[in-house]
Amino acid sequence: MYENEPWPELSAEAAGLLRQACQVMLAAPDALVELVDGAVESAAGPELTADPSLMELVRESNRSNLLHWARANLDRPGERVPANVGPVTLDIARDVVRRGLDEAGLQTYQEGQAVAWRYFMQMAFALTDDLGVLHELLDVGSRSIFAFVDDTVKGIQRQVEQERRDLVSGAGPQRLAAVRLLLEGAPISATDAERRLRYDLAGPHTAAIVWSTEPTAGLERVVTSVARAAGVVGPLVVESTVRSIWAWFPVAADRLEGAWDLPATVRAAVGVTREGVEGFRQSHLDAVATRELMGPDDQLVAFEQVQAAALAGVDGDRAGDFVARVLGSLAEAPEELRRTVRTWLAQDCNVAATARALHVHRNTAVNRLDQASAMVPGGLSGRAVDIGLALELLRWPAG
Repeated sequence: MYENEPWPELSAEAAGLLRQACQVMLAAPDALVELVDGAVESAAGPELTADPSLMELVRESNRSNLLHWARANLDRPGERVPANVGPVTLDIARDVVRRGLDEAGLQTYQEGQAVAWRYFMQMAFALTDDLGVLHELLDVGSRSIFAFVDDTVKGIQRQVEQERRDLVSGAGPQRLAAVRLLLEGAPISATDAERRLRYDLAGPHTAAIVWSTEPTAGLERVVTSVARAAGVVGPLVVESTVRSIWAWFPVAADRLEGAWDLPATVRAAVGVTREGVEGFRQSHLDAVATRELMGPDDQLVAFEQVQAAALAGVDGDRAGDFVARVLGSLAEAPEELRRTVRTWLAQDCNVAATARALHVHRNTAVNRLDQASAMVPGGLSGRAVDIGLALELLRWPAG
């Protein structure tokens, strides 16, 4: 688009207004980024939305594109903005190839383009009521946004082709392809899968998803370090995206306890130990469910910690209603009160054991439990199952 058309020049007044619009965008980009993220996610297929690491990368790309366009127009208002094909878009290209995705998924960028254009139009109408200047600003703005997105998508597609030539014949994509067949329940024999993966499928499997919150290398070394600390030989590691890996340890989960020494930017979700080919698949699904419930401050979480919330929280509306009815105002109370009740329930409703577990005086534990009981409709006594489940649903909210 616009490749063979002369690029218009802005008048000084229109250029000043475009700079002003970009200053507003750069000063407070979060609202626009959130709108673009929502549009892109709505348009994305399940192969994208099912992978949190990939969607996180797409969201980072959305922010990068918006800031790139605004900064370019702040410096040189109205000039054609170069395509944004930096490290983030290269990561996306690599993931498209490694995951066997269709580049058509990149067309979700057009949804973000439409949101950005509507946002820019609203700003333009707010900045001036001079019809001549407004026409000029809208004309150049539309050309600039549409050309920038087209050029960026084309740049990513070129990188996809290069990555496909470089990577598609490598061992990593072949392992990932075999793992995906197993996870999808495809008719691949265990013998063939074991040969391609060099991993025994007959025994126990504890799956994990390990990812980084920042661009990094060395996630495989993290898994290797965990295996070494636990005395485990031969974990299977597959790079699912450029910032996350899937791992399977051929041992029970209790062998791994105390072995997870994660760097500050690395997170891990761990599944339940299960047996055989179906166990290989199910343990991974446990890890997926765990990751979906983890918050930004959670670094290492096992499925056993979230399984009640994962099973009971499928219907988010009904789960929220259940929490409100059971906990009453405790749902909005300070976290230390809920933590005290959770600990009390875990200690078989023993106040002395609760105080010891929380490292507080017994009277402190009693006072907290009394406060919590006053907030819960009907009090704490005789409702351990419902209260415990409601606290878990609140602690690990779905979605």
